This record gives sequence, C-alpha cells and structure tokens, in this order.
Amino acid sequence: MRIMQNKRRFVRVQPEAAAPVEVQLIGTDFIDILQAEDISEGGVRIIVPHAFQGCTIDAEIDLIITLPAAKSFKASGRIKHIRADDTAFGVEFTDIADHWRTELQSYVLQRLETMDVF
Repeated sequence: MRIMQNKRRFVRVQPEAAAPVEVQLIGTDFIDILQAEDISEGGVRIIVPHAFQGCTIDAEIDLIITLPAAKSFKASGRIKHIRADDTAFGVEFTDIADHWRTELQSYVLQRLETMDVF
C-alpha cells in the first residue's frame, strides 16, 4: 500500500483490499453504495465501477461512511473532482461531527503504520 503525499492539506490513505471503506452516497438525483479508493480527514475519493451519472463539480452530497470495524457515520461534502473516464470522483467534506473526524484521523494513522510513502 502507498500513502499519497503531495501539497494536499491532509494525508490520504488507501483502505486495505480485505477491509474496504464503504461509502453510501445520497445526492439530488441518485443514491449508491460504493467503495473509497482513498480517504483522509478532509475528504474521500470514491471508486465508481460503472459510468456514474448524476454528479457534477461542486454538487453537494450526503455520505454515510463505514470504516472497517467501526460504526457508520454521516458526513456532508462537495464534489471537487471527477476522473475523466467517470470511474472515480473526489469529495471534500464540508460537515463532519468532531467525534467522527477524530475516528477518521485514528483510521488514517493506523493505515499509515502499514503503508509506504510515494
């Protein structure tokens, strides 16, 4: 596994293949259950195995995120990037309870212990 280290405000980590991070999306015209490609305290990149329609840059969405071995939590976000082939998109968290942000920080730190930097 690798850590994405660049000019981003928060370090992103990839979930373990055997322990994915589930992301339920609720938008204006869609609802879907997908998996995170990577996640950080500030947002999540979501894998879309089918051509995903219904999301646009700056669209607001609600998410229910389930970290491995943790309860699900709700967050709100804004779509910031859509991969050109519509197979993934990035969401910046705009509202997440402090308790869950702390839980997410703990998850990222745990993953950092087992991943390589790139």
